[in-house]
Amino acid sequence: MSNDPFGPPPWETPEEPDPDPRTVEGLLELLDAQANLLVAVATGSPRIDVVNGKYKRHRRPLNAAMGERGLPSPFPYEDLWAWHGHWSQHLPGYVSRRTHIRELAAPVRAALETALGGMQVADPEAPTAPSWAALDVGSIDA
Repeated sequence: MSNDPFGPPPWETPEEPDPDPRTVEGLLELLDAQANLLVAVATGSPRIDVVNGKYKRHRRPLNAAMGERGLPSPFPYEDLWAWHGHWSQHLPGYVSRRTHIRELAAPVRAALETALGGMQVADPEAPTAPSWAALDVGSIDA
């Protein structure tokens, strides 16, 4: 438990329910959570052994939901230790690590935001609404 007046760090707070990857909004939340976790461990805290289980728990539904939408898995790292191996050999600074994760997530995020913006609710059981032309002619049965 932390004595910090601002409260404990996010990885020490009680678990909130996982976002629902069946919805586009939930999938965006899950994508952001994974990206934030990757950046956090690569830039100082939390320790990988503290949050690796959370990363792996979120990875499965994230990848499955992406596949159902025909989108690639954004993060190729099986766990945070694999990510550590990559960044320690190829990404020497915090900025390059943040940039790398942002670049991995960007195409998938853009596709999800497009889907979110283009979604419309339709009831296939509802009768078709009459057109203005049909109303003007009076050809609609009352």
